[in-house]
Amino acid sequence: MEKLLKKGHYEIVTQFNAIHAIESTPPHIHHDMQHVLYFHLRVFDKTIEHPPSRGEHDHSIPLLQGTQLPNFHPYRYPFVQKNEIEQIIKEILEASVIPPNAIPYSSLVVMVLKKYDEWCMCLEYRTLNKLTIKDKFSTPIVDDLLDEMNGANFFTKMDLHFGYHQIWMKEVDIPKTPFRTHEGHYEFLVIPFGLYNASSTFQSLMNHLLKLYLRKCVLVL
Repeated sequence: MEKLLKKGHYEIVTQFNAIHAIESTPPHIHHDMQHVLYFHLRVFDKTIEHPPSRGEHDHSIPLLQGTQLPNFHPYRYPFVQKNEIEQIIKEILEASVIPPNAIPYSSLVVMVLKKYDEWCMCLEYRTLNKLTIKDKFSTPIVDDLLDEMNGANFFTKMDLHFGYHQIWMKEVDIPKTPFRTHEGHYEFLVIPFGLYNASSTFQSLMNHLLKLYLRKCVLVL
């Protein structure tokens, strides 16, 4: 290029990057199902109503002694993914799931394309999980839970779409959950997906709630 320029030649160097716009088409819903959804909008509403703190059943992140929390710079995202990240962040900010913060720790964000061409924002907590003390409690035995159902009169179904987001983080462990995107730095007030021990906390709380409901002869699964 330098030789050509010295001889008076002029060249144009270009680089083309394809931007793929994904149009999401919602799946067809049978008219009978639409009827059910219409009359039960509140049940299927995505609005999150946080319950009060449940003390010992709030989630904690016990760390190995002498460990340092990770601090990563965000990935470079394609244009389409940036728009999706901004939209997801807006939604969970409005739901009071996350607030902005300035803590000098952060984990990475990975975008995954799921069914129906929908993007899902996943948090890269593998480094934090390596520093976390693992729970040694066994999973509840199904037969024992079924025995607890004896005497129940009503059976309903709980929508677990935001199940983890119904469990608070312990206040001292909130600073361990930060993540960073191209437009800001945030932390979780509720359990984010991807943490070690989150499933055992969830199971412990569900078992606790199950016993409370059974005392009133009402079972929620």
